[in-house]
Amino acid sequence: MRPHLLLCLAVLGCAAEAPPAKSTLRIAGSGGGAADVESDGLEAEDDDDGGGGGGDEGPDADSWDTLARAYQSCVTEADCDAGSACTEVQGYGAAYCAPACDPAGDGSECDPDGALGAETFCSDAGRCVRACADDEGTDTCPDALACQEADAFPSPVCAGEEAGSAGYYGTCTHPMIEGPDCPESSSCFGGALIGVETGVCLPWCDDGLCEPVPDSAVGVSPFCYDVGLEHPVCALICSPDGSTCPSGQACTLVTSSLGLCIPEGASF
Repeated sequence: MRPHLLLCLAVLGCAAEAPPAKSTLRIAGSGGGAADVESDGLEAEDDDDGGGGGGDEGPDADSWDTLARAYQSCVTEADCDAGSACTEVQGYGAAYCAPACDPAGDGSECDPDGALGAETFCSDAGRCVRACADDEGTDTCPDALACQEADAFPSPVCAGEEAGSAGYYGTCTHPMIEGPDCPESSSCFGGALIGVETGVCLPWCDDGLCEPVPDSAVGVSPFCYDVGLEHPVCALICSPDGSTCPSGQACTLVTSSLGLCIPEGASF
């Protein structure tokens, strides 16, 4: 069994991303004023060719028609308008398309001509984030995002679920990254390497011990194995005929009688 598990777990590769440094936000609202606010809350996922980083010149104030995907949820840079980056609020999941902006300006690039109708912020990284309430006080976050009271921002912003909400062995939406929806000392394994856009929060087991199995999982056993990555990890061993995997996962055979709990639709 172990060679099969080694092969299957090795497929679920991972990479870690360091947290961003603290930055200063430039706030621009419908009132026309601007103010600086300290923040460590914006995390960018720019590709080399995606949308640039800090200091990128933002779009002209009359170019809102080129920002059709602004603040909508995304998975990669390809989901966003040219010049926008697929970013996420640090500590929260669900990335969104963030337009470029000038940190030294008034933040007008984040909502040209007031078309968005909500308060926006520009970080030192040159990327916009939007508040969740519109000018009438109604929460208007796009699908997959929700109104979150992140400490780094002066008002609630549109972001995904708080980091760690998937729980150990839970289904996560940021494969190949340690967090943000996985608990501390675990990584979101899976993604394109197994043919899906999700993964599993596999806890590290440097001491050989595994985190307890969630109550929703029945007939499964945690298994710690070192597959040559930065940390050994725990996966859930299951039986197709007698196990219930965590929500969003299925028992996929790795031998004639044993399987691993991995995202539904995934394959080795």
